[in-house]
Amino acid sequence: MFRSITLATFRSKRRPAVAWGAALAAFTLLTMWSNWRSEYPTEEARQRLAEQVEGGLAFVQVLFGEPERVDEFRGHLEWRGLGLHPLLLGLFMVMSATAVSRGAEERGELDLILTTPRSRSRIFIEQASGVALALLTACAFIWFAALVSGLVAGEPVPPPGLALLSIVNLGLVAALFGAIALLVAQLVRSRRAAATTVGAILVGSYLWSNLGLVAGSLEGWRWLSPFYLYSRSTPLADGQVSAWALGLLTALTLSCLAGAGLLFTRRDADAPASVPWPAFMKRASRGPGHGAGGTRLFGDSFQWGLRAALGQTLIWGLGAASFAALFAAVTPAIRRGFEDLSEAREAVAQFEFDLTSDAGIISALLFLVLPLLLCLFAATVTTAMASEEQSGRLELDLVYPVRRISYFLQRATAALLAVAVATALAASAFLVSAFLMDFDLDWARAILASVLLVLPPSIVVAFGYALAGWRPRLVTGGVATALAASFFYDLLAPALDLPGPLRKLSIFQLYGQPLLDGVRWVDMAVMLALVVAFLAVGAFKFERRDILK
Repeated sequence: MFRSITLATFRSKRRPAVAWGAALAAFTLLTMWSNWRSEYPTEEARQRLAEQVEGGLAFVQVLFGEPERVDEFRGHLEWRGLGLHPLLLGLFMVMSATAVSRGAEERGELDLILTTPRSRSRIFIEQASGVALALLTACAFIWFAALVSGLVAGEPVPPPGLALLSIVNLGLVAALFGAIALLVAQLVRSRRAAATTVGAILVGSYLWSNLGLVAGSLEGWRWLSPFYLYSRSTPLADGQVSAWALGLLTALTLSCLAGAGLLFTRRDADAPASVPWPAFMKRASRGPGHGAGGTRLFGDSFQWGLRAALGQTLIWGLGAASFAALFAAVTPAIRRGFEDLSEAREAVAQFEFDLTSDAGIISALLFLVLPLLLCLFAATVTTAMASEEQSGRLELDLVYPVRRISYFLQRATAALLAVAVATALAASAFLVSAFLMDFDLDWARAILASVLLVLPPSIVVAFGYALAGWRPRLVTGGVATALAASFFYDLLAPALDLPGPLRKLSIFQLYGQPLLDGVRWVDMAVMLALVVAFLAVGAFKFERRDILK
């Protein structure tokens, strides 16, 4: 094991790398088959798509980025087939980088590695190299899918060299956020805090760059996001490769790695690097138990979980609130673009709601992205108890005379409350912004849609705690895989023309469009039943199994 820390690190990440790479590759192939071959089978339909995404349907750029020659197969592949991959591959790198840095320290693995006759700088370089190998593995799957997508869509195979340049561009932006995660991991006390912080930066950067494509007031500030550098190169679409953008991405990645390595060599194991943080940031970064607390509410385990999630709750909640307010500000501009679209009726029929109204636009984009953001936050919250069990801290909690099922439910309740607080911040920002801008909304439906936003992330929390009660080692990978599958399924279900009951396999489909269609009480009851069922299964399993089994 110790002969090569690089290979040991890669072995620990090889299964997630293969799983993520295969999932992203499958998404590319399914997208090109269902989108290019089925939805846009003719040249006329493809030219119409190109006109729409540059005009009234420009809002889709918030999800998939800037379109280049989307009426041609290679441009469509780079925009639609690979459009979400920078965000998703970046999430994989954030999770992997924090797992081999702070995660290894929490599990006690670093103590063993430090006993070997290797310098700290060499250990850091080898760990980072192992993560880089995992990234290369995932990218290899995506590159192969890009080539095969030509056969799947009934088109010529894309040039391997141009496809490789596109994957290199994708890999560099993902590597940058992996390097940022390694840097942040040196400054905070836990893997969860590092992953949450960098995850919020990643999602915020992605949305900032893409919102600038549809909001003229933000276009001049897109350069603040690393994804702007990624968008400068479109090898598959038109052969455009920006050497300065690729070089700057590489330089930023190496700079973050150098800073992370320097801090790693100078700090104590299991402790954050010494940084003169402001007092409020020091209090927020302290682990639960560092401050005094009473035994009000549900007891110490509830307060422990709530204090542990406080910092990330505020970060994600305020981030989601900022996105909601920012999107509300650009909604009038998007509506005017739809009104100028000559083929608005066809667009309405395709998306099944009124794209020329405030309610339709908000439902089409804000209430598509906002549940995903809150679910991503919920996924980070679910790892708390599982990581404590693997690090040995859970055994200390269970020494106290409290029933296991009570402990489990109190921790799960704390996680659900954290999700509710973040959702309340985002929903309040949307409602206040919509009221101040005098949007034409059914306010009863708007309030209900905002309240019900808490259900999808609550299902994610309950599912994560069900896994934590059964097999804690599966929590991170299991929740991430299930969430990605649910989101991809939601995107692909309309294109695959699946019947209504099968579409409801996604939690995002269960949430639906309450702002337009009102509340579907049966679907809401199903979501509540899923929360209760997952928590019941988790509590039952947790009460009857041995710790770390």
